[in-house]
Amino acid sequence: MIPTPDSPAQDTPAAEALRASEARYRTLFELGPMAVYCCDASGVIQEYNHRAAELWGRSPSPGDTDQKFCGALKLLRPDGTIMPHDQSPITDVLRGALASVCDAEVVIERPDGTQVAVIVNIRPQKNDNGEITGVINCFYDISERKQTLAALQLANTAMEAAANAIFITDHDGIIQYINPAFTALTGYQSSEALGRKASLVRSDSHGQAFYQNLWQTILAGKVWSGQITNRHKSGSLYVSDQTIAPVKNAKGDIIHFVSIQEDITARKHAEDVLHRAEVLAASNQKLELEILHRKTVEDALLTSQATSNELLENSRQMQEQLRLLSHHALLAQEEERKRISRELHDVIAQTLTGINVRLSLLQKENCASTQELREKIAQTQQLVAQSVDTVHRFARDLRPAMLDDLGLIPALETYLKDFSQKTGLEVNLTMDASIEELGSIGRTVLYRVALEALTNVVRHARATRVDVSLQKNNGIHCMVITDNGQGFAGDDATIAKSSSRLGLLGMRERVEIIGGTFCVVSSPVQHTTILVEIPADKKEVMNSLSS
Repeated sequence: MIPTPDSPAQDTPAAEALRASEARYRTLFELGPMAVYCCDASGVIQEYNHRAAELWGRSPSPGDTDQKFCGALKLLRPDGTIMPHDQSPITDVLRGALASVCDAEVVIERPDGTQVAVIVNIRPQKNDNGEITGVINCFYDISERKQTLAALQLANTAMEAAANAIFITDHDGIIQYINPAFTALTGYQSSEALGRKASLVRSDSHGQAFYQNLWQTILAGKVWSGQITNRHKSGSLYVSDQTIAPVKNAKGDIIHFVSIQEDITARKHAEDVLHRAEVLAASNQKLELEILHRKTVEDALLTSQATSNELLENSRQMQEQLRLLSHHALLAQEEERKRISRELHDVIAQTLTGINVRLSLLQKENCASTQELREKIAQTQQLVAQSVDTVHRFARDLRPAMLDDLGLIPALETYLKDFSQKTGLEVNLTMDASIEELGSIGRTVLYRVALEALTNVVRHARATRVDVSLQKNNGIHCMVITDNGQGFAGDDATIAKSSSRLGLLGMRERVEIIGGTFCVVSSPVQHTTILVEIPADKKEVMNSLSS
């Protein structure tokens, strides 16, 4: 601190001026931003301000030998070692080795061990004879500035080394800084970009509304981010992900804008290529589906054509079968008529003629006795009975009344008994009473199939035995006819196409017309089996048909 005089000076204008000057000096000495202290010729601190006390960490006492030269501070060499006081710049100035020290940057270590970077200025004090009587030392703490400069250098280094393009503009969009990545992205050097507006790279690819929204956002103090298409110095376009952030001062006013751009042109190109590939793949898939659909339609048309041809062929075969069946039916009808005609002519007519002759003889003859008359009448009655039997046989062959009156089982038993007597074949009949559950149409079909099958056995099989079975199994009415004679080659398909098997076709038609199934199993070395199946639930249908 500056010492005060022990007694006031004489109250003269000069003294007052001196006191005013000292007061100004003291004010400047205390209010200055620098740490200031004065040393005598031996280096002992004589005066200091509060900045010096703050820098030292404590207030020294005048004349204290520990407070010589730099007080409690230690000077550090560039290599970090401590510089002794007798080798310090103050000593050189006191000895006259240095005229003064101006703006020297040094590092000092405080008593608490912290290190501070300072700017040092040292001036010698001389008497009237020019002899050095002391020095004035000024220290200015630049630690905060050094830290700020270091941070700025680090930030500048980071921006210079950044892969993304960075540029800074003022409030009006005038470019004030660009990094090397900006030059690499846009083609503009610093000399070409600095001082020009950021619209230097504008491509006008987005329309006026896009740019108005961008400026409205950043002028409102908000960060704008988005994809933008700009123009290279060469005229080519590039796409970047851009972020623009406002920079504000302590008052909150926007003073700069910092823009960061990441070049995504290659990525966008790759995305466009991928998108086109996906569109092409989707188109190809759609085309493949269309081709598959058309092929399916073509296959369906071919299948339909084949089916149509098959149906036409089946229709033709069925027409041929119907024609053959019709022809067969006509032939069978004519044969039946011939048989009935022959029977009527050879049996009934002759029998009736014989009866007529006998009756005429009875009218003309005189019988010797009643017994003789009775014998002749009995003979005539026998002829009448034979005629009645023949008529009954005709009626039974055409439609047995027993089938309608008593049922299928008695009708078949009666027919098979007569058939066995006429043909000499052994016929074994096995029947279940439930077969009578069938309606009239169903019973008639089974009866006619049985008659036709037995007729075929007599004509073709050369058999000695025939087994006929009628059963009901699991709701199905079944009739099985098996002989032990000679079979024939063929299956259902060949039988359906053969005109020599019209009897079998007729049987099949009878069965299938009421919803049943007909099957023939035969071979030349084995017997023949005919299987007929009629579902039990067809009863109502057959009853309705019969009614």
